[in-house]
Formats: sequence, C-alpha cells, structure tokens
Amino acid sequence: MVFWIALGSSGAFAQTRVRVIQDRATIWRRDAPALVATIVKVGTVLEVVGREGEQYVVVIPAEYGGKGAVGLIAVSQVEVVSGAAPPPPSTRRPPGRVASPSPPAARAPSMKVFGFGDIGYGTWLASDAFHAVLGSSSAPMYGGGVQIREGDFYLEGSVERFQQTGTRVFVSDGQVFSLGIADTVRIIPISATIGYRRAFRHVAPYVGGGLGAYLYKETSDFAEAGDNVSQHFASYHVLGGAEFGGRGWLHAAIELEFTTVPSALGTSGVAAALNDHNLGGFHGRVKILVGK
Repeated sequence: MVFWIALGSSGAFAQTRVRVIQDRATIWRRDAPALVATIVKVGTVLEVVGREGEQYVVVIPAEYGGKGAVGLIAVSQVEVVSGAAPPPPSTRRPPGRVASPSPPAARAPSMKVFGFGDIGYGTWLASDAFHAVLGSSSAPMYGGGVQIREGDFYLEGSVERFQQTGTRVFVSDGQVFSLGIADTVRIIPISATIGYRRAFRHVAPYVGGGLGAYLYKETSDFAEAGDNVSQHFASYHVLGGAEFGGRGWLHAAIELEFTTVPSALGTSGVAAALNDHNLGGFHGRVKILVGK
C-alpha cells in the first residue's frame, strides 16, 4: 500500500526535488508520525511526492533502506533544487471550484423594548399656590410608559397622574382664607425623552431630556360658569438616574427629573395672587422595568 501511494502521488511532483540542508535530518514514518523512518545526512537529494502541513512527503532513498516507501521531513530542513515546491494542502483547491462563502454570523438584535411602571414624589414650583389650595406643595405621582433602546441611546414615552382634593381659597393682601368648598386638582404629564445610557456590570447611569404636555384640570363644588379649569400646557424637562439589575427580565431604576411649565397658571385666581405661574417642579421616582 505504501509503495502504491508513492507511485500514485509522484506524477504531480515528479520534477520536484529537495536537498537536505541540516545534518542528521529526520525522516518520519508517514503511517506512524511519532516513529523515525531514517536519519539522512546533509546534501542528500530527495524526491517530493506531496506535502502535509509543514512537512514534505518524500521518497526514502534506497541507500537509507527506503525501497520505494515514503516518509515525512520538515520543510525547514530542506531546500528546493528542481521543480516547484508544493503548497500546503490548505491553500490548494481543485481546479474550477470556488470556495463557498461562509454564511454571515447571526447578529443579536440591537433594538430592545422595555415597559415600565413608576411611582414618585415631587415638589411643585408653584409651592405657595399648591400649599394654599391642597395644604402641601409636594405630593406623590405614579405612571408608566415604554422605553426603546438602540445601543447606548434610548427613546422613552411616559404618562403620569396626580390628583388631590383640597379647598377653594380667597387671597386678600397676601392672606389666604379657606372657603370650605372642596376643590380637586388633577394633572396628567405626558412626556417624550431621548437620552444616553451607559451600562456597566451592575449599574447603568443615564441622562436625558425632552418635552411634553401637562393636562391640567381643576373642579370644585358649587362652581359657577368659568370657575372650573381644563387646559393643557407645553412642558420641558431634564433628568438623570441609574438603573440596577442583572441580566434577567426585571430591572429597577432611580431617577430625578426637573420640569418647567412656564406661564401655565394664568393671570387670575390664587396662583396669580401669589405670583406662582410655573406648573413644573422637581420629581424623584422609582421605576420597575420589564424587558431583556
């Protein structure tokens, strides 16, 4: 079998011969590469019949007991003296065949969508007016929304709700007098935010800003025509926060937002009397996000 391989392979490299350039070079057995076939001296000319990686397949000379058998010798131990050196098998392709391109690696989707709910607590810039009517210039607010992420950037839409009942008041010379009539204030902020988020191992700080609308409604008992109010105002906000959580479906975030709603409370009524016109404020909130 070894003899047949030698004859069958010699056609392609019959004209290729190499000379040994290192004394006592080793020719290894092809059928058992860990075993030595023979040791040859420097200057020995060998016929090449093939190549396997960084070794030539050569015919072992008769004076070294070859009898037509082939063995392996390192490419670095010989030099080509005639013919063309065979290329490594990995670089040779059958004639007329073109290697098929590898299919592109599947890419993980870069866009991610999260839903979230939040609860927060804030302080109104129109503190005197809210304190006069509702008894406090700060109050809780809750809501939810959707966040879309693309790389380090995100786009978010949210809706929140505030509602509280106090009493109608009358202001005279800076003094506030309660009229004992129930007065309910409802505010629904709708906002769109674009921001930048940088994820680390356990925390992802982020900043953002955007605009929106504040839907304001105020109703009271025994109200006359024109006493109740239902309006909407443009709002502008900036925020910053940090998201915590592993790589599961639930994530928690803490953020602080400043919103300005200029010239929202009009030129009459309690707000005008107390010189409070901005419906914005500072709001801190906790978010629970669902998504992956």
